[in-house]
Amino acid sequence: MVGTDGATCLVTLVERSTRFLLASTLCEHITQTVVGRLAEMVAGLTEALRRTLTWG
Repeated sequence: MVGTDGATCLVTLVERSTRFLLASTLCEHITQTVVGRLAEMVAGLTEALRRTLTWG
C-alpha cells in the first residue's frame, strides 16, 4: 500500500487461517526493496504459516 503522498509504503503479510498479520514500512517502493522486505518477513515464519500467506 502506498500513501497518498507517494512517500510512504506499507507491506503486509496475512496468514489466512489464523489472520496473523505482519506489517512493515518501507522508505521506497521499488521492486527490489519490496521483495527484500517480504523475504525478511517470511524468513522467520514456520513452513505451515508460509503455505497460507497472502500479501498486499
